[in-house]
Amino acid sequence: MSNIEDTIYNLPNDEYHKGERFKDFLSSTQIKDYMVSPKFARYKALHPEMFEISIEASEKGSLYHDAMESLVNTGTLDKWRNNLLVFEPPINPKTGCPYGRDTQKYQIAL
Repeated sequence: MSNIEDTIYNLPNDEYHKGERFKDFLSSTQIKDYMVSPKFARYKALHPEMFEISIEASEKGSLYHDAMESLVNTGTLDKWRNNLLVFEPPINPKTGCPYGRDTQKYQIAL
């Protein structure tokens, strides 16, 4: 039997995914993988590079999870809104478009 309570509130996302305390437990994503099939879950665990998501998708997912966490723990989106930071990337004067994430100008602006 586990000494971890059934529901843990205010658990930081990074601790949930990478925390030493939870390494022996399945994440919700892993449970969903097993619902597809145990064979799929094992394959995905052995080949994580085939299932990597883009930085943009990861950031959007984090925004969504943070918003849900705010709603569940406080009943409002106020905490989520107060933690948002909107970044306006620098614009390349030659193209009129934002510099890419991997450019020096972009990194300096962060």
